[in-house]
Amino acid sequence: MSISSDPKAWIAALLILCLYSFLYKENPVFRFAEHLYIGIGAGHAIAVQWNNLRNTAFLPLMRGNMMMIIPIIIGALLYTRFTKKYVHISRLCLALPVGLGIGLALRGLPAAQILSQIRATLVPLNTVNNVLLVICVMGTLSFFFFTTKQTPVVRGFSEIGKWTMMVTFGLTFATAVFGQMAIYLGALQRVLGTWLGMIR
Repeated sequence: MSISSDPKAWIAALLILCLYSFLYKENPVFRFAEHLYIGIGAGHAIAVQWNNLRNTAFLPLMRGNMMMIIPIIIGALLYTRFTKKYVHISRLCLALPVGLGIGLALRGLPAAQILSQIRATLVPLNTVNNVLLVICVMGTLSFFFFTTKQTPVVRGFSEIGKWTMMVTFGLTFATAVFGQMAIYLGALQRVLGTWLGMIR
């Protein structure tokens, strides 16, 4: 066992231990690490956004692309929301990107989330997987048929749909848990492996 002499490994491991000290109780050490993490994240986000603004707006404007002055003015007018007299200007400027975003999303929504799923369900019933896929999709859809008469066939398909959704939600939750477990194991590897050298 050999403790690392790399100062970056020390800083990372000590901050990880500070954050995990919350498992005992909330304490000043945890709050220091939490505030440091949030501050670094906010500073990094500001630096990235400034770099993005410089590359996409200011540099093209300096090269002679005068059309870039329009989004710069609209972006600057968003800050009028901090005034009482001209707050309506910021609402108008905010409505433009929100409307454009919704319009672009609605344009791609039918193809991405409706038509593609219908095409993926219309498969030849020549394999067990395809048959199960169609049955589970039909069962899930029939589970939400509240306006039709609940015949034994509809109730049977609804039961299949209920179990299909339960299995899907369980798999989604398990995937999230394993994702968090990977983060925990990475932190454990950094403390016990990189810093203390107890594991390889």
